[in-house]
Amino acid sequence: MRLPPATVRALLAACAERFPGGALVFDALPRLTAALARRAAAGTGGGRWAAPVRWGLDRGELPRLAGAHPGIAAVHEVAPVPAAGPPWRWTAYGLPSWLGQRAPVRALAPLVCEVRFAAARSPRRASSALS
Repeated sequence: MRLPPATVRALLAACAERFPGGALVFDALPRLTAALARRAAAGTGGGRWAAPVRWGLDRGELPRLAGAHPGIAAVHEVAPVPAAGPPWRWTAYGLPSWLGQRAPVRALAPLVCEVRFAAARSPRRASSALS
């Protein structure tokens, strides 16, 4: 989220080509949360958000991300691992799990995304008619 969008697309393409059958996991802020982070950083002279947040990714955009490169086989959100704590189980973002599932809160919460790359194609074997 701190790299320019064109650099992110190039990085995804490079990973898809260099790591066939692999995966890339990253976190991202939804667009509204990213905009709020940019606004907060502008008001505080940077502060906690020293590097600018340049883009956001909404959960509904994950299918579009899958079509960003032919070497991307699948994209999905990884559920955050619950942190240790009270019995009602807090999510990794410090929200009770029941609250994190509510649409308004979920729309603002960061997401962890897994991009799976297509397996390498095996080279075609020469036809026996050619030997």
